[in-house]
Amino acid sequence: MHAERFGWRTAEHLPREVFVSLLKRLSVDGGAARGALVGNSSAGLIEAAATRTIAVNLGPRQAGRERGTNVIDHAGTNTADLAELIRTAIARPADEVPRTHPYGEGRTGERIADLLARTDLADPSLLRKCCTY
Repeated sequence: MHAERFGWRTAEHLPREVFVSLLKRLSVDGGAARGALVGNSSAGLIEAAATRTIAVNLGPRQAGRERGTNVIDHAGTNTADLAELIRTAIARPADEVPRTHPYGEGRTGERIADLLARTDLADPSLLRKCCTY
């Protein structure tokens, strides 16, 4: 597909800090999404969800993986359909852009620190192996 034909920019690789910064610029802000991540990378399932960026997942590469509601799958090969899907996705009002993230809300570190602070590390029962399956 010739992304330039649609006025889109493409990149094969970006340093992580640049990539995350650009995702934040694409994310939902105010009235609607400012862009979308398009491809078949796990970044569409993980980092894009964390930055509230719409991701259009191409093909079956990420099939079966947990994903947030920010991901829109496109299994076809029709570039006109894909272009319309992207335009529609980024034109949605901000309140219609999904907000769920499969990996939590970003407070895991705080919850772990709280649990450790409340745990008696001298408790001998912590040394006993316990199978939970």
